[in-house]
Amino acid sequence: MISTVAHIEQENEDMSLLLRNVLSRFNEVVEDISNNAHQVNQESSIPALAEIRFNELEPVKDAMSNLEKETQSLSQVLRVMLAKQEESDSSLEKFERQLSQLQTSKEDVKNKGGFWNKWIT
Repeated sequence: MISTVAHIEQENEDMSLLLRNVLSRFNEVVEDISNNAHQVNQESSIPALAEIRFNELEPVKDAMSNLEKETQSLSQVLRVMLAKQEESDSSLEKFERQLSQLQTSKEDVKNKGGFWNKWIT
């Protein structure tokens, strides 16, 4: 039981680290999107939008599409990781409760025993 709790705690730490890494990557993607939007706003203020050729916008559209796909996949990964984190936390709480119940029942048995039971233990 104790080794299982230790294993779940390790799993919980691993999940937390992985979640922090994914959130960090997600923040980088959001920052890149923000920087690209800011850069496009600065560039579009110089020449008129009508003057920009359609071909020049294609790489920007592709980059934005790729960022959107990556953002969606990161969002899905985050949802799955949060679900696993909650599941891991729930399992850990169940094991802690079971351990507490076992300790309580052990104390009850020890306290309920007669003279010979107390003397033997």
